[in-house]
Amino acid sequence: MATDRPTGTTESSQRPPSGGGGSGGRPRPGGRGRGRGRGFRRRGDYFNQTGEPIDYKNAMLLRRFIADTGRIESRRKTGITAKNQRKLAIAIKRARYLGLLPYVVRRRLRG
Repeated sequence: MATDRPTGTTESSQRPPSGGGGSGGRPRPGGRGRGRGRGFRRRGDYFNQTGEPIDYKNAMLLRRFIADTGRIESRRKTGITAKNQRKLAIAIKRARYLGLLPYVVRRRLRG
């Protein structure tokens, strides 16, 4: 039983290394590339620009950072710094606890 493969190797170890992630290093159809200049412009931190403090009592300001479904928006979407995002999350949770903001948003079904 003579084979061309050395002993102790399998067929999967003979494959050339790919980019990982299962895609083989090829761009996905319809996916976004990682290149620069794709129309994305980073917004500055709202709280650093305006100087407005993050306060749980200012419900109208906190509503800007809550999605239509009631979830807290991510940093990537709002453009604020990580430090201010942590403060904002605490302020939103306090406002929810006191009843100033809703935990969930109920939508009426048509019918």
